[in-house]
Amino acid sequence: MEHDDTLENQFCEITLTAPPTTWINEFCKSLVEKRLCACVNIDQNVHSVYRWDNLIHEENETRAKIHTRLSLSDQIIELVRQEHPYQEPSVIVTAIIGGSPSYFRWIENETGKTS
Repeated sequence: MEHDDTLENQFCEITLTAPPTTWINEFCKSLVEKRLCACVNIDQNVHSVYRWDNLIHEENETRAKIHTRLSLSDQIIELVRQEHPYQEPSVIVTAIIGGSPSYFRWIENETGKTS
């Protein structure tokens, strides 16, 4: 795989889970509208198993994969912290180390600018 050194390590995917409500769809749409991300892939049917308050829970959730610039990730995490319905939301940033240079240019063009 060829890497474009000018774009490499500038982008990330932020994974976010939430209850299966309209909240996550509206939240993700607002990220795109604010140009904090270029796109979001939303999986509606995710089954999660976790420990909370010393009990094992199983829940259906919705998962979003947010494609953005690494430099915008802290701003997105802060919005999640402020707006998410969970007390402790799962939000994970993964740096992208390779991929399509033209896709990265598209992310770059769609993020970080004010409309």
